[in-house]
Amino acid sequence: MTTPTPPVLEHAFDLEIDLAAPLDLGRSAAGAHWFIEIAGGRVTGPRLTGEVLPGGGDWAVDRGDGTWQLDARYAVRLDDGTPVEVRNHGFYVEGEHGPRYYLTTPSFRVGRGATPATTADDGPHGWLTRAVFVGEAFEIDPLHIRIEVHVVLHAGAAPA
Repeated sequence: MTTPTPPVLEHAFDLEIDLAAPLDLGRSAAGAHWFIEIAGGRVTGPRLTGEVLPGGGDWAVDRGDGTWQLDARYAVRLDDGTPVEVRNHGFYVEGEHGPRYYLTTPSFRVGRGATPATTADDGPHGWLTRAVFVGEAFEIDPLHIRIEVHVVLHAGAAPA
């Protein structure tokens, strides 16, 4: 029997996100609901570059126990003009001196503009739709965060 080799993470890019002030959406049994508008930002890194477009946001729930459940949706435009939709689920867990857990699982839908999508040719960024990603988030200040996005690879596998 072969011993399984755990997957490895490869840094793909960073999302540097500018935020607007949070908007209190009230409370439910799940906790306090907030909307945090995404005002813009940049995509930088070895596999992608571009801009974070304004207009998306994070629908966050403060559970009241130091845990925030995150559900962000926004768009980026890569430097070659490709639009990409981002859906980012995650958790922020408060620690004594800042977050002790601030991880996300982003997923992507790559736009093609006027070109119809086909399974034979999904363009240079189709790999975003065929991989698992993990993001580690860092609060730069209350209105700026950075998410370091890593693609999950099988040990020894070539990047997607």
